[in-house]
Amino acid sequence: MKDMILIILTSHRKDCFSICLYNLEKYTDLDRFSRVYVLANAVDTEHKAIISSFERRHRNVESIHFGPRGLEHTVRTEGLVLALHRHSLVVKLDEDVFVTPGWLEGMLRAYKNNAADNVALVSALVPNNQIGKICLAEALQRHFPQGFSTTVRRDPVHQNPDYATWIWHRVLRGDLRDTRCPIIRSGIPQRFDGALNINCILFDSRITERVLPFTSGDEQAINDALVQNGLFGLMTTEAVAHHYSFGPQQAQMDIMIGTQRIAVAFGMDTRPASPYHHPPVATAQPVGAA
Repeated sequence: MKDMILIILTSHRKDCFSICLYNLEKYTDLDRFSRVYVLANAVDTEHKAIISSFERRHRNVESIHFGPRGLEHTVRTEGLVLALHRHSLVVKLDEDVFVTPGWLEGMLRAYKNNAADNVALVSALVPNNQIGKICLAEALQRHFPQGFSTTVRRDPVHQNPDYATWIWHRVLRGDLRDTRCPIIRSGIPQRFDGALNINCILFDSRITERVLPFTSGDEQAINDALVQNGLFGLMTTEAVAHHYSFGPQQAQMDIMIGTQRIAVAFGMDTRPASPYHHPPVATAQPVGAA
């Protein structure tokens, strides 16, 4: 297999980042990566401590701290890392994305089975993601004919906090937890040539060579690389990762769901002695499932 690296982007949500690391270490053999880069954009002292603890636990982890905060600086740093690994398989993960059992194996399997067919990028199935919603729409309507209402179905996903809240209630109940769930298994893989939110992806040098040097945001550059070069992406149902929220969803998600509730559901130890400890985000009392 090709050399493979992992890039984790983190900035201001150390609560999400803690869950991200917990699930990553629980469900991943990190020795499969030659390097694991944590790109830390203007993080605070407590956030740095969580990153340093992660570095101490794994010989192949390297953190890169930079500022000021902003997409421009993040993309520039990401580009410098990619330039060092032009021929590697790259896995990219955001701080508010939580992987599940078998996620890496599922992405690698989908990549291997489709790489010869102009598929240069594979995404895990991410329910809180526009393409993820398309993958699951038929199954969700079949299993939840009342709950999957007009409000929840409204697009685009990134501007729909009701959809994020509804999806996360299903995740916490166990309906959409991972690939063992019948609803996930009945999802429809989606091949696409653009318009992907790059929450949890794997791509090869066909993408890297076409996005460097970055002249736009990384998400735009990756989607342009697909559209302009006859390449495709595939969102596979063989791997699942959960995205906490897009910006316009975040305020409602923090009130209605909250990262503390998610951490407990995933079995994470949030006590002060835990390497993943973070002060909880102040939220209102979560409401019951819709």
